[in-house]
Amino acid sequence: MATSGNDTTSQPLSGTTGKKRARKPKQKADVIKKNSSGVGTHVMRKHPPSKLSKRKNDIYINRRTEFPVQLVRCTKLLEEGYNEITIHGLGAAINRAINLALKLQDTSPYELKSEVTTSTVEVMDEFEPLEDDQHYQSQSRNTSAIHIKLSRTNPSLVSHT
Repeated sequence: MATSGNDTTSQPLSGTTGKKRARKPKQKADVIKKNSSGVGTHVMRKHPPSKLSKRKNDIYINRRTEFPVQLVRCTKLLEEGYNEITIHGLGAAINRAINLALKLQDTSPYELKSEVTTSTVEVMDEFEPLEDDQHYQSQSRNTSAIHIKLSRTNPSLVSHT
């Protein structure tokens, strides 16, 4: 559990702290948890929500995948005969999920109606120690989510819903 005197900032790790062997972050700009002296103690790893649907027509949007790639994936599902797809966006990806749904409605050869729901999702963050003498820590937090169901208004005879 995080203590109240620590802050969390986003910056790349640049070297060791002079103690035992330092672990290197896996990503370019990992979030580093610092102690009150400003020394990095842990690297934060964000974990996705535990209850994710596994249907093929569920599209989970993130900010790393290029927008055109996500658009092509959704378009292919509609072309394969799916009468509905559900676009899920979490946290900072909500804007992208909305933009993707609007772009699909605008460019799709099919007439698509949308049903939008929002929710709050609990996610778990794990703090991996940078030094061997530190302990793993974790914390749960709530984040906003959006779920956009796009469905054809005139579904084809063959469907995969």
